[in-house]
Amino acid sequence: MKKSLEVFLSLMPVWFGLFFLGPVASEILTQVTGAPSFIVVPSIGEILYLHMFMVLGGLWGAFALLRGRWV
Repeated sequence: MKKSLEVFLSLMPVWFGLFFLGPVASEILTQVTGAPSFIVVPSIGEILYLHMFMVLGGLWGAFALLRGRWV
């Protein structure tokens, strides 16, 4: 149990990027531009900005975890 908690907490930058930065960036984009909350990709269908920014936030968090800094 202790080891799994240590692993979970060591991934905190990824969780922060995934569950905080992603939704905040998505909400800012939709509120500032007034655009709908999704984009339409002809071959896939509708993709929510929330999902797209959560992936980008998670990747940015993984980058921060590997590099040791956010910028």
